[in-house]
Amino acid sequence: MKNIILSQKQFHLIVESQAEVDRILDKIYNHGMDSLSIDEKNYLNAFSKHEGHADDFISPTDKIDQDYQKKGQKITSEISQLEGIEFIYEDSLENEDSRQIAGDLILDDRTFFLMFEVSDDDELLGYSASEDYMGSDDDLIEYILEKFPNMTYEQADGLLSYYIENEIIPNL
Repeated sequence: MKNIILSQKQFHLIVESQAEVDRILDKIYNHGMDSLSIDEKNYLNAFSKHEGHADDFISPTDKIDQDYQKKGQKITSEISQLEGIEFIYEDSLENEDSRQIAGDLILDDRTFFLMFEVSDDDELLGYSASEDYMGSDDDLIEYILEKFPNMTYEQADGLLSYYIENEIIPNL
């Protein structure tokens, strides 16, 4: 037999999650599947699909609460060429193997709508930044190139990607 050491937090999470799953299963047994609330169905569904460590499981309701608390969070760049640029988190959407994150990017007195997609392991898959919700993806890069005429498109794109990957994603 192998001994496993759990932190108190891990132990409580396992016990609390299992207790909630047991309660929901008892309700199904006693009253049928139709007796479950939407939250209970979502909880059971999320728990059954969870493949990570038990201490990584977050109920769908708690996840929504955490995302709501992040709304309005500001992340200011420390990159010298992007000094003063600020991302303000608005919302995210989970997909099967990635998530899309949206917010406002403020540079000088201009606001750009930034949307980017990250993989489950927080790798940047792509981004777009435009002044209008459905505007050109290159609006922000064009503005950066106006500010720094000696910079190439690739350099501006690399700076924005670096900012998203190394300053925004880790702080969300």
